[in-house]
Amino acid sequence: MYAIVPMPRALESNLTKKQKLFVTAFLGEASGNAKRAAELAGYGAANAVATRLLKHAGISAAILEQTEKEDRREIMSVEARKKRLTEIAKSDDASNCIKAIDTLNKLDSLYINRTEVNFEGYDSAKLNEESAQIMQSEGWVCFPPNHPRVQEARELLE
Repeated sequence: MYAIVPMPRALESNLTKKQKLFVTAFLGEASGNAKRAAELAGYGAANAVATRLLKHAGISAAILEQTEKEDRREIMSVEARKKRLTEIAKSDDASNCIKAIDTLNKLDSLYINRTEVNFEGYDSAKLNEESAQIMQSEGWVCFPPNHPRVQEARELLE
């Protein structure tokens, strides 16, 4: 007896009963062995038929669709990962707790990534001019450092 594997609905009508049995056996009891799957499906010359069946567009598509579904089921969703990390964060193990909280913070984008750039040896006036040109071409509004709006923004950030 072989395991029952659901047939992808979109391809189910395009395959014969024996072909459906082949796909089910190939994904189930035969564990990817085409000759064994052909035998289980009731094909007489299993050796000769197995390769031909795997080349059949509908059969190969059904096998591919089903294996992709199984692969997706094995991967944890974002919510499942967050739930598991939350369980770890609530545990008594301080080291794992801190790592889990750190990972949760990263998942929720709670950290600000900062990059230090050193422009030593470059002409700052030329860099400022080029930066302003790029920002204007991207639709940014640029103000000189002593502009009242810049001062307001600095006060808000403090």
